[in-house]
Amino acid sequence: MSVFSNELLLRIFVHLDRRTLRSVALANRTFSRLARTILFSHFAVSRYITCLKKHKNDPVSASQLLQLSRYLDFWTSEEIAPHVRSCEISPQRWADDQVAVPQLLATLFDHIERFAALRRLELSNIQLTGLAVSTLTRLPMLSELLLESCEVANGDSMPSVSNVLRLCHFLYISKYVSIEGLEEWLPLLEPSVHEFERFQDWLPLLEPSCLRVLHTDAALHISAVIPVFPYVHDLRFTGPIRALSLFLARDTLMRIETDDEDSLDDFVIELQRLPSPLTNLIHLTASFSSSCTATALEAIFASLPRLEHVQITFAPYAVDRLKPAPAAILSKLSCIPGISPHLQLVSLIWKCLDHVKPRTVDSIESDCDFPAVRAELVAQCPDLEVLWLDGRDFIFCWHTQADNMDETEVMVTDPGDVEGVRFGWEALRQLPHMVYEDDDA
Repeated sequence: MSVFSNELLLRIFVHLDRRTLRSVALANRTFSRLARTILFSHFAVSRYITCLKKHKNDPVSASQLLQLSRYLDFWTSEEIAPHVRSCEISPQRWADDQVAVPQLLATLFDHIERFAALRRLELSNIQLTGLAVSTLTRLPMLSELLLESCEVANGDSMPSVSNVLRLCHFLYISKYVSIEGLEEWLPLLEPSVHEFERFQDWLPLLEPSCLRVLHTDAALHISAVIPVFPYVHDLRFTGPIRALSLFLARDTLMRIETDDEDSLDDFVIELQRLPSPLTNLIHLTASFSSSCTATALEAIFASLPRLEHVQITFAPYAVDRLKPAPAAILSKLSCIPGISPHLQLVSLIWKCLDHVKPRTVDSIESDCDFPAVRAELVAQCPDLEVLWLDGRDFIFCWHTQADNMDETEVMVTDPGDVEGVRFGWEALRQLPHMVYEDDDA
């Protein structure tokens, strides 16, 4: 077998199921040594304790606890521990308050430093001691730490800030809107953290260099994050619009996506609080619970003069809030002062949340010359490639290649065709160079 390199054997082993891999590991010492790096790469505490209690009120016997302790001893042994690269601890699946969880956790954290190759650690619904947190700072390879509904025991102090977690990804999850305890972790994080997330309930997929703030109640929580993460490029913000200005002034920020129930006017107010226009921000994706005005669009372009991609959705709660009418706004789009000459994509969409049927064709403004608006925009913005104007009961869309050799233009006002065109152009709107959205959207 010496003709096969260890790297080649590992590439083969990684595609085998665990039962087959165990059989292969019994073949000879070389196979056993290589297979261990795969078989014991992930340690999930919750996996083997699911059968601990058959009934909620049944007490846990001493023999069961002894069995679990032996299992922990096996994984933290000198032969197995060096192979562990990820660890998941979630006792919520197998225990309640009557089970002697602390002694098992204490046993694990007493030996967790033996996981010298540990890179990813997930902790869910457990209470940590200050000593356990201090142990985490001494794990040399730990780069990803995910905490879900974890808290530090009352009376225990966090370790000194001289010991920091050298992470590239830190995730803090809470089932409550107010995330208490996050501030305790912030001093332990280096400024070089590239991915930081805090949220309530479930989260979408991660995006590189992304700071996401969801359901933040107090500006104190937000301002505490600012000095710790100075290198944020992309901001996905779902929270109180009044706190948005704390992030907008960052020199490195290039993209912003906000999805909130506040009105467009509130967003404009936050932009106008900035001491000067943001020349570094080039992507804006936003959704508001109100309709639009030409004055609001003018304020956005004045505050963000170098925008390249603009995607805004307006979702008022009733048809009578579609005032001024979308067509009236869009007919003046090319006349907005200060519009960015760098625009490559403009997408303005109106939705109505009361599920009222679209208006008839006769009610749509007949004097709106969308091709003329498009021509004027192209003259002002020579790099423009996509124009998507969805007025809820009509659609105008235009797309050209970078070389301007191939153009497509569609104008639909028939209510029966609007939905078909809307879905037909959805693939175009999803192109990576055009749309900045969650990977799981």
